[in-house]
Amino acid sequence: MSKRIEEIDILKGIGIILVIVGHLAIPYVFLRVIFAFHMPVFIICSGIVFTEKKLKNNILHILRAYLITGLFETVILEGVETRSLYECRLALVSLMAGGGITGL
Repeated sequence: MSKRIEEIDILKGIGIILVIVGHLAIPYVFLRVIFAFHMPVFIICSGIVFTEKKLKNNILHILRAYLITGLFETVILEGVETRSLYECRLALVSLMAGGGITGL
């Protein structure tokens, strides 16, 4: 098992806090500052600890979680408002193409 890098964990923790703060009702000027770097922090942290072995081990778990969550969201949330099976199928195709259900 690989050793964790404490600095990366701290950066990710700060990023999580900034995501939460960014969703609060705060002045727009602060939102612009937070939104300028809070997601790049996660991308940089992921890139630093990325290994091809980790990707191969986790890709199926990631895809499975994405599809199950998307299916749940499509069937339950979209199905409540959908007037036809055709629209539900469109939402599923959009999900599988990476567009989520907002692609409708």
